[in-house]
Amino acid sequence: ICGLYDIKPAAFGRVDNVVTQHTHYGKQKEVFNGVDVGLEARLARGARFQAGVSFGRTVTDTCDFNSLPQVLPNSISGVAVSTTVLTSRTSDFCHISRPWTAATGLNLVAIYPLPWDFQFSALYFDKPGIPDVASRAYTNAEIRQSLGRDLGQCRGAATCNASVVINTVPDASYFEDRLRQMDIRFSRG
Repeated sequence: ICGLYDIKPAAFGRVDNVVTQHTHYGKQKEVFNGVDVGLEARLARGARFQAGVSFGRTVTDTCDFNSLPQVLPNSISGVAVSTTVLTSRTSDFCHISRPWTAATGLNLVAIYPLPWDFQFSALYFDKPGIPDVASRAYTNAEIRQSLGRDLGQCRGAATCNASVVINTVPDASYFEDRLRQMDIRFSRG
């Protein structure tokens, strides 16, 4: 995985507060494009039918920060970023374009009155699955080979048991199965 970073041990824990305009650091964008459509029909004898569909997608871009390892984006795809998990600073990880199916949902409701004050109703919904994330914990021994030194959090210790968690797949690459549910009800008023 390319585009990762680790602080040098001499600079670990040191804070350099800089007050400047945000425009010096590039843009962080999150754009949602979508449509929601709802229909309702009131039929004879008190029957009702409702339907709704929504679809859209979110595109998140934090690529302006790739050349600035001291700046961490504060959210990706609407979720606060944990600073304990490293994410590669390459276009695969900084420009996330979710598929249209990731935000597509369907809702259906039907209510039908029956004789003797009974009522039949049904509800069906189909919602997108939640995104899966994948990360792996790498030990200092595994990272030392490519970094050429111990992790910064070792701070020159003779024995270093430090590790770092690294995202191994870009956000919004894999999703859980869609959630589909149907509820049916017979009741008497």
